[in-house]
Amino acid sequence: MSFSQKVAEDLLVQAARFCCLCRQYKGTKIEVHHIIQEANGGSDEHENGIPLCFDCHAEVESYNTKHPRGRKFQPSELKRLRDDWFGLVASGKAPSAAVSQDEDTELIRFYSQCFDRPAFQDYFQQEGTMEAFDKAIEDTITAINTGCLLSRDGKTLAMAKGKSYLHNQQWRDQMDVIVDILKAIRSRYKLAIQLGQIQVGNGNHSRQFYCFHDSELAQWMDMTRAEVLQLFSNICKEAGIKTLIFPRKRWRNRHY
Repeated sequence: MSFSQKVAEDLLVQAARFCCLCRQYKGTKIEVHHIIQEANGGSDEHENGIPLCFDCHAEVESYNTKHPRGRKFQPSELKRLRDDWFGLVASGKAPSAAVSQDEDTELIRFYSQCFDRPAFQDYFQQEGTMEAFDKAIEDTITAINTGCLLSRDGKTLAMAKGKSYLHNQQWRDQMDVIVDILKAIRSRYKLAIQLGQIQVGNGNHSRQFYCFHDSELAQWMDMTRAEVLQLFSNICKEAGIKTLIFPRKRWRNRHY
């Protein structure tokens, strides 16, 4: 058996077609889950139903009692989460689907500005300043995490919100991955300096120069930054804004 059309419709209306766990608008990508499974005596009544998106539904059902790890969603917990969300919808305090999408799109547009810098445009071996490269990666991480976009000299260029404010759970998860990769880039850069794979020195007029002793390092940096922009571009496509490409600046051979 399954929920009747009337019961399922009532639950979806009460949730405004938002998932009661991740609290994102899902439209048609939503299901009505039995809080207590039918095999365990659960009914098809309203009290036993909770609207969940595909991902959260899979998460709730993925717990393996034969090989327990983590904490299982308990029926009482699911009911509390459902009733709390229903209460927000009924009180008018829950964000509308349009507002959630618009807010997320604006945040993605803001993060796109964070990647509009040479550290994501030039090949690694063509970077003008290694210290500036590392600082740009650091500032990008800060902007995504906190919503504060800084210039090279530390001045605030723009303010928004950090990735934790994204309503779209998938976008938030992807931004988490992007930040982790950016942190890995910084760690790899610092290790390269320690191992002497990048040599930093001073030339005339105190202008710094760089010698690269590991071609694979440069390839890794280029491939990893391209991966970051590809992940972010996937989000941009879903948000309907311009995607990013690495490298944007291509150096052409000059004929004299």
